[in-house]
Amino acid sequence: LGDPTPPTPSSQRFLDVPPSNVFYSHIEQMAVRQITLGCAVGNYCPASIVTHDSMSAFIMRALAVFSPPEPPSQRFPDVPQSNAFYKFIDVYAARGIWNGGSEDWTGHPEGGCGSGNFCPGRSVSRAQMAKILVKAFNL
Repeated sequence: LGDPTPPTPSSQRFLDVPPSNVFYSHIEQMAVRQITLGCAVGNYCPASIVTHDSMSAFIMRALAVFSPPEPPSQRFPDVPQSNAFYKFIDVYAARGIWNGGSEDWTGHPEGGCGSGNFCPGRSVSRAQMAKILVKAFNL
């Protein structure tokens, strides 16, 4: 989406990402592009695990989908409308990037998701990230 070595920001956006952080410029670029909004007021939470529901928002925003439409119906039984990423998850699945089915969880330490669920709170493995990036960006 851009320069693999983004410029150093002129000011610190997130209180928990100091300029000494090796990923400082990259995190800033994600914020500038509105791919991330942070995790709490003024913070990014750089050491936190990325879950499948938040990954759907990162990827969709990277694809310039900032305000997805309201889904016609609930796609996944484990993703209620109250989930902050509900709309992002729906468009993410509709585009075939990730559907949460057992085939998406093959090899996952906790086993398959199954039963038509998305498993929004599970962390994203590096293997799953590879699939997500390749599908989302047609690599």
